[in-house]
Amino acid sequence: MEPSAPSGGKVHPVAPEAQFPRYDFFRKHDPQLEQRRQLAVGLEACRRGWASRLGAMLYRTELSLSCRLQQGQPELGSLLCFGMEHEQQGQMRPSAWLLIEQSTLYQLAEMSFGGTPVQGREDKARPISETERRLGSSLLTLFATNLVAQFLLNAGPGRVGMAASVPDLSAVTLVSIDIDCAGQRLSWQLALPVLLNPEPVKQEQAALGVQLSGVLNERLPQLTNRLRVSLAEFELPLGQLPLLQEGDILPIHLLQETRARVGEQPVLKGRVAEQQGMLVFASHGFID
Repeated sequence: MEPSAPSGGKVHPVAPEAQFPRYDFFRKHDPQLEQRRQLAVGLEACRRGWASRLGAMLYRTELSLSCRLQQGQPELGSLLCFGMEHEQQGQMRPSAWLLIEQSTLYQLAEMSFGGTPVQGREDKARPISETERRLGSSLLTLFATNLVAQFLLNAGPGRVGMAASVPDLSAVTLVSIDIDCAGQRLSWQLALPVLLNPEPVKQEQAALGVQLSGVLNERLPQLTNRLRVSLAEFELPLGQLPLLQEGDILPIHLLQETRARVGEQPVLKGRVAEQQGMLVFASHGFID
């Protein structure tokens, strides 16, 4: 039976004037988003190790720890700030900050000596003790070292200490860290400025990218692709394969629906039909 003509279909011959939609080849390159994705993976990879080391530091075996990327900025209030610096290109530059309430740090200090923290016990303003300074620096070292190393591969030795002021939090990635122990939840933030401040693209590099995008948009429509459409298929018992001989005629049936492929990638679905005395592929939809 001859295939019937497609209804409402159009034959699309190859034409040099065919329009090809422009595409921004660099729009999906988002360093900030990619760094956040890498950081989220790094947080999960480090979380168990952090919980184990923190539990040993605080003499708590029942401690649980969670961490997440935080949107927005925390209330600064009376936050204490500990800073970490690394040598980059011959200069010491900030690479991480720990932001923590003094009352939280005081409770952690109590636990590091085997005590049990009591909510609200430490609510009076006072100078920070040397024990709290050391503990704050230790917490920053614990949580930031591995993360920073993922993004500053060639950085020199770092140093940690109490920062003179809280950084500009509008230009950092904030990680919220929470621990649950002794029936209480204690929280602080880790700020990673290096992650949201990739080196700015130089003007000549940006101009080159625009030029390259234009060239690609101009040349791509001229590239040819070979579409492959399967017309028919049939089944044959395995036992008959050795009996086949040259000249044998095997019945086939045209597929009711088939797919047009570029290489192994299916792009269109449709059927084979006849139009104006020739076989055509009548497409009725794209394949996502």
